[in-house]
Parts: sequence; structure tokens; C-alpha cells
Amino acid sequence: MNRSQAIQEAVKEKLQKITKSRLAKECAKLDPSFEQAMADEGLSEDLREWPEY
Repeated sequence: MNRSQAIQEAVKEKLQKITKSRLAKECAKLDPSFEQAMADEGLSEDLREWPEY
């Protein structure tokens, strides 16, 4: 591996770490009970729209 490739790999790894860190921070902001309530509400509405077979 030459110097250019090593730098590219290091930058790639750093960007991946930043992305994972940013995702973790955003996920930590979520309220699980609120998200579950929203999912349940959406699911019940979706079920009413589906035709019966």
C-alpha cells in the first residue's frame, strides 16, 4: 500500500466513525415510547385502508 492509499483508507475510516457517532447521537434523542406510539398509530391507520380478502 502506498502513502496515497494509506491516507485514503485513513480518511475513509475516520468518516465512517464520524457517521456512526452522529447516528448514535441522533438515536439517543429518540423517545422509545413516543416512537412506539407513533408506529402503532400508523399501523392501525394502515390496516383500515387495506381491503379485506
